[in-house]
Amino acid sequence: MTIPAATSAHAPLRVSTPEELLAALPYLIGFPPRRSLVVVGFDGARIVGLGRVDLPTEPEQYAPVARVVLAALVREGRARWVSILVYEDIPGEGSEAMLETQLLAQGCGLPVTFARFVQDGTCEEALIVEAPADSGEMVLWRGPARPRPSVSEVPAVASALDWLPAVHASRGDLELSVSFSGDLAEALSAFTRHTEGNGTRVEAAQAWGEYLWTSRSSPIATAVGAASLVLPLGETNFRDALLGWLCPGILPEDAVDPDLRSLLGTALPFRADLESDLRGLLLLVRLTPDAVGSAAADICAVAAHVAWVRGDGALASVLLGRALRCFPGHRLGQLLSHLVSLGVRGSSVAASHARVPRRGQ
Repeated sequence: MTIPAATSAHAPLRVSTPEELLAALPYLIGFPPRRSLVVVGFDGARIVGLGRVDLPTEPEQYAPVARVVLAALVREGRARWVSILVYEDIPGEGSEAMLETQLLAQGCGLPVTFARFVQDGTCEEALIVEAPADSGEMVLWRGPARPRPSVSEVPAVASALDWLPAVHASRGDLELSVSFSGDLAEALSAFTRHTEGNGTRVEAAQAWGEYLWTSRSSPIATAVGAASLVLPLGETNFRDALLGWLCPGILPEDAVDPDLRSLLGTALPFRADLESDLRGLLLLVRLTPDAVGSAAADICAVAAHVAWVRGDGALASVLLGRALRCFPGHRLGQLLSHLVSLGVRGSSVAASHARVPRRGQ
């Protein structure tokens, strides 16, 4: 499931027609959806929320899945209307999901301005109409299939390609982009040496400060450097303090060790930069092998947290998937996975003073 409850990273993009939305969605999600239910929340022409979930296979799943996707938009309270798209491999397989989602959206007070079924190269309008008989039942009408426009035929999206994020070929391709991609023997050796070294908090803070400064221009790291940065995250207090700096407001002040907050405040850059800091974190993710277990889960969870706060639900989701594959009992990974599945953003967590678990495993 991917539910970016906010799209702050893509705020400049405005869409006002179904064609513009269809062209933009792969960039907003991170990959072209397949067999997916997608709900987009709008305030005027501005996208204020987006949710994507795999198309259910069982009829009893339609309503619960639609409720989860819509709940995030309702909770944020910024959407004035929604658009609903169902991506199908087989025409007709998403009809019930579309019907349930439209009815639930209307019940939540969110008008459905346009809805479309999407297949390879074509799309169909989806309207709810009253059944011919006087039963009062509402049924779904599917319009004729029409060609889907290419990005080059949609000026509003084509002109934004220089700042829109890259589109991965598929969700699998996105998962591959956050997989280990270094020399396994070299990486394992580096992590073993640093585990035995047990560096101090001061050394770890200085290493993170230097790395984040340099990563803002061009992220560069080696296996040894990655180990020196990732292993300190095994101390939950250190990880919490770093997360508090990377995502200001995500944790209440009393949740962070004051000595660590002061130490990191001295060592780290003046303020966080989500875009460049996330690039640096993703490089560390790719340099950390799955075989180091909880350490790999730690860096994946930290990167996922930053991606989620930034508004990239697809990236957060795949990072958390890797974190829990590397260490299934990772508590921060489990917590974040639950929040992402419910569409609860970091700002909501901070507002409720939710605490990150005290141990990363």
